[in-house]
Amino acid sequence: MGGCPVKVHIPEFINKIKEGEMLEYAQYVGNYYGTPKKFVYEAMEAGKDVILDIEVQGAIQVKKRMPDVIRIYLAPPSWAELERRLRERGTDNEETIQKVLEDMKTNKIFTASEENMDIRYGKLKTQHDGLNQQLTEAN
Repeated sequence: MGGCPVKVHIPEFINKIKEGEMLEYAQYVGNYYGTPKKFVYEAMEAGKDVILDIEVQGAIQVKKRMPDVIRIYLAPPSWAELERRLRERGTDNEETIQKVLEDMKTNKIFTASEENMDIRYGKLKTQHDGLNQQLTEAN
């Protein structure tokens, strides 16, 4: 499935939304982001596990469409680390970085709420250990 974003013009992206081709999508700080259904379903039909690196809004949409998915929220260890990562990835200008940070503060995106994520970073090890125990008992 890759992992590299594909750039399309906004009218084409909006058309894909209208045609129901997107599993999830969001407009965020002036840009559209999303995951086409086709790639996810093709990978799943081929027996592959699918991991999406998406933001909270998208994860909520995916859970509504696919209730059996497991969502894991990973956050940077600190606000300062988040800012450093945004700047060092080199994909956004300072204005966009400031919009992202402001949006995260305003909407409290930095810490996803319990109802919006199945597993938060701090609970991941506990969930992993529980799953390993179940698999061991099943065999």
